Amino acid sequence: MKKYKLGDIADIIGGVTYDKKDIVSEGIRILRGGNIQNNTIILKNDDVFLPDSYYNISNALKEFDTVIVASTGSVDVLGKSATVFSPLNNIQIGAFLRIIRPKKKEYASLIAYYLRSRYFRNYIQKQAKGTSINNIRNEYLENFYLHLPDDSMIENFSTLYENIEKKLNLNRAINHNLAVSHYWHFTLPSPDHSLKEGVTRLVA
Repeated sequence: MKKYKLGDIADIIGGVTYDKKDIVSEGIRILRGGNIQNNTIILKNDDVFLPDSYYNISNALKEFDTVIVASTGSVDVLGKSATVFSPLNNIQIGAFLRIIRPKKKEYASLIAYYLRSRYFRNYIQKQAKGTSINNIRNEYLENFYLHLPDDSMIENFSTLYENIEKKLNLNRAINHNLAVSHYWHFTLPSPDHSLKEGVTRLVA
């Protein structure tokens, strides 16, 4: 295995800064820290949208990008990440996030693996100690060391990792749909058909 800095195999890209008065009801979706949950990008109803004038090809999400929370008021959220293994359209990141864009797509799975590790967590906390534990500087990411196997092993690992991720995402989607179905069937009131024809009422 060879030892590399993250900055040798990936580019670190900052997010967009915007004026709140420019927020619109639809347009470019801007990801924030709350969109990164359980190593997954979650699109939310209260997401921020900006007009097309804010479009920036650099911080628009691409397949194989990893998004990481680089600045936050919560220590627990700092360093949380999610990797894009399926295309996402018209989505950019906000100023408190960073994109880690691999120089080769085969690096994406290894980067995702390392950034979810206790090794990375300990590294970030050590680097941030004495400054601001709620902020990850670009140089902290660029100087993070990874060990990469030879190209054939990287390709095999990437294929396996991506397949696992896609299955996990499918399971998450199924669980989400089941939760929504449960809400509609067992939480919302249902019609009471015991009354005479033509008259119904809702019952809890």
